[in-house]
Amino acid sequence: MSNHDGSYMLRDVLTLLDEAGVWAAMPRTVQQDLVIRIVKLACDRHDCNAGEILDGHEAFGLCYDCRKPAESLRHGLCRTCWPDDEDDDEDDEAPDDH
Repeated sequence: MSNHDGSYMLRDVLTLLDEAGVWAAMPRTVQQDLVIRIVKLACDRHDCNAGEILDGHEAFGLCYDCRKPAESLRHGLCRTCWPDDEDDDEDDEAPDDH
């Protein structure tokens, strides 16, 4: 069972740091590296959930599954980690009226 409270607390800490402008003072690669290290520590040593920590923080451009930087995320997952059988591109398209 995951440490959900710890995950939610870290998500809120990331939000507080964002609101304080901490991330704006760092290059994107430094941001990503720091957040990856935080998530790794939380998940490996404290049984937290990466998806819960990174939920709402897609701006970091980090996949919660492989914990690597990604230009494009879908529901927090990079293209490599997104399950092929759950591709919802068709649901996102507008219906064809022709």
